[in-house]
Amino acid sequence: MHFTKLIFPFILLSIGCTDTSQTDTSINKLVNGKCIMCDARYTNLKDLNLNDAIFMGSYFYNSNLSNTNLKGANLQAANFTLANLSHTDISQTNIRNVKFNEALMFGATLRGADGSLSSFQDANLDSAEFSEANLTTANFSRAILDNAFASNANMKSATFSNASLKSIKFDNSDLEGANFSNANLQNARLRMVNFKNTNFQGADLSNAIIEYSDFSGANLKDVNFNGAILVGLNLTQTNMSNSDFLNSTMSSLVTEGTLFCDARMPDGNRNISCDTGK
Repeated sequence: MHFTKLIFPFILLSIGCTDTSQTDTSINKLVNGKCIMCDARYTNLKDLNLNDAIFMGSYFYNSNLSNTNLKGANLQAANFTLANLSHTDISQTNIRNVKFNEALMFGATLRGADGSLSSFQDANLDSAEFSEANLTTANFSRAILDNAFASNANMKSATFSNASLKSIKFDNSDLEGANFSNANLQNARLRMVNFKNTNFQGADLSNAIIEYSDFSGANLKDVNFNGAILVGLNLTQTNMSNSDFLNSTMSSLVTEGTLFCDARMPDGNRNISCDTGK
């Protein structure tokens, strides 16, 4: 009998029972906008106004924050893996080192957010906005960013490998050193973007419109430019070997030291010369 009394509380803990008063306290803290290092898994915070909240280091795994106002919040080092942040306002927030892996972020607004070292791997960011955001070294590998928009954004050294960026719009933004290897940028609109030293190897830029952007030193090997419009680009010292320019429009390009080895040109002929462009 004594043995049963001793082991019963242990059994409750082992199967996940929690103190209801502690749970209620955490929820109250979340709703009131200040909950540091909180366990907020599976919490429903949909449609709430939590602007300027402080949720540093909190764990929002699989939580629902759709259509929630988090403008100006401090979310540094929080974890939103598998969370629903559709149409959520994350503008001007501190999202440094935050994990949004596999999160649903359709139509989310990250305007002016500070998110260096943040991770969006496998997240759905369809139609999201990143204007004026600082997302240096952020990881968007395998993410969906179709129809997303970024103006005056800083995404230096960000990773977009194997991501879907169909019809994305980058305008007057800095993506120097970014990795777009094997990414899908069909129908993208890229204007006045710094793509210096980027890696686009194996990417699909078919039917994209790319204007007045700097690709100097970039790796553009094996890229599909079929049907693309390329105007006013700096391609100095870029490697465009084996890329496909069939039916593309190319005008006002700077090709000093550019390598077109075995590339298929707009007329369908292969460039058999491996000499650099002049």
